[in-house]
Amino acid sequence: LMCVPTISERIARALLREFGTLPALVQALNGDLRAFPKVRLDATTCLGKTRVATLAKYMRAGERV
Repeated sequence: LMCVPTISERIARALLREFGTLPALVQALNGDLRAFPKVRLDATTCLGKTRVATLAKYMRAGERV
């Protein structure tokens, strides 16, 4: 996950905490991104739409960057 631009170790850990496995994350990214769950990075910050879109671009099944 940390090979994706703008995804730090902290964000990668939060994503894995939320989804449990990489395949579960990819499945969520293959769906409607407007329905992507809010992922808390800390008490006041959530993963933003731009990062979710970047992550989807790199992680969606069958797509090449």
